[in-house]
Amino acid sequence: TDAQVGAIVEAILQQLHGGGVGGGVSVPTTAFNGAAQPSAPPPAINPQFVPPPKSMHQELGDLPANSGVAVIAMRGSFCPVTLGHVRCFEEARTLLLGGTTPAGAYSYVAGFMSLNNDHHLRSKFAGKREKPLPFHQRRALLELGTAQLPWLNFSQQRSSQDVSRLAAQFPALTFHSFDMNGSDDVVKYQKYKWAGPARRMITMGRPGSTPKLLRGMQSCGMPEGGTPDFIVGPELPDISSTLARTASRKGDRATLLTLLHTDVAEWMLRKDGHGGPAEGVPEPQPGDSSHRR
Repeated sequence: TDAQVGAIVEAILQQLHGGGVGGGVSVPTTAFNGAAQPSAPPPAINPQFVPPPKSMHQELGDLPANSGVAVIAMRGSFCPVTLGHVRCFEEARTLLLGGTTPAGAYSYVAGFMSLNNDHHLRSKFAGKREKPLPFHQRRALLELGTAQLPWLNFSQQRSSQDVSRLAAQFPALTFHSFDMNGSDDVVKYQKYKWAGPARRMITMGRPGSTPKLLRGMQSCGMPEGGTPDFIVGPELPDISSTLARTASRKGDRATLLTLLHTDVAEWMLRKDGHGGPAEGVPEPQPGDSSHRR
C-alpha cells in the first residue's frame, strides 16, 4: 500500500542521516503483501560447472601476433571414427606444441579431418556382406566423437583451402600445413620422397610397418628422427574401424568402448539392434556444407 511504501522510504532516509547501526541501511522486512519475508540466500555455486570450450576460431583469435600455427589434415573413411584416429591428432599436437621435432615449436595446432566419399567406400566394401556407413552418418559421428576438442574439426575442403581460409581470417598469424598418414600408407606409396617445404608431412608409426618406414627414410638420406618437413611420430596401437564394426554387430559393448568414444559406441550399438533407436545422428540437410569451427 501507499502507507507501507512511505514507511520504507522514511526508514531509508533516517538510516542515511545516521540513524542506522554502523551507517548501514536497514529496510523493513515486511513485504508489500504484508507478510514478513526472509532475505534470499545467494545463489549456490556449482563446483562441478565446466564452462563450454572455446571454438577453434576463438582460440586462434586469442593468440598474439606472429604466433606460429600448425594445421594438421588427415583424410580417411572413418567408418566410424575411432579413438585411434583421434589419438593420432593428439600425439601430433603434443609433438608440435612441445617443439620436440626438427619442425620446432608452434603456439597452436589446428586439426582437420576430412572424409572419403561414399563411392570410395562402396568400392572398398565390394564383396563384403556389410554396408558402409553413409557420408552424413560418418560426418555426424566424427563431430560427436571430437565435440570436446575445439582444435579438431571436420572439414569438407582440401588442406590447402583450410590453410588459405585461416590465413585470410587471421593475417597476423603464420600457418604451416602438415598432411598426416600412417606408416603403412607412407611405405606403400613411398610418400617420404614427396616431403618438402611445400608438402610437410607427419607420419604415425603402425605395428608391422614402422621398421620399413625407417629403412625407406634412410634410403633417401633422411635421419631416423625426421626433418622439419617430415615428422615421425610414435608407433600407435592399431585401433581399426573394422574391429569396431565387428564388436558393434556382436553387441560387445566392453570391447567397443576401448575402440570408440562413448557416444559413438552407444550410437553404433543402437544402430545394430542392441538398445533403443539410433538417435542423435541427424539426416543430411539439403545444401548443408557447414562445419564446426
